[in-house]
Amino acid sequence: MDSATFLVMIQKRATRTNSAADPLKEAQKFIDEYGSTGEGQALRRVVEALWTGKGDFSESDLASFSAKSLALIPALVNTRIEGRYSEWQWHRASCHPPWRFLLDLHKKLDP
Repeated sequence: MDSATFLVMIQKRATRTNSAADPLKEAQKFIDEYGSTGEGQALRRVVEALWTGKGDFSESDLASFSAKSLALIPALVNTRIEGRYSEWQWHRASCHPPWRFLLDLHKKLDP
């Protein structure tokens, strides 16, 4: 399913929203710590979809989220709509392992 449909389904499943002052930082921290797990990869793909506007998800991705990561998604959607973060912050949060962000920057600077 496309990212918009997936995000709508996730928001319907989220029983609560994370009230963190900095939800993108929370998501990045979660991805850095659990990025090699299925849940971490699913959250990373959500952040990447919010950053790029592109993404492809399956029904099984819906089951990947714990209450903690599920609560982050509505907060992330809202901050994206509000334009709270710069593009590079979304890019960094969507990278796992974190050094991939530096590799992407290097590719942009060195044609």
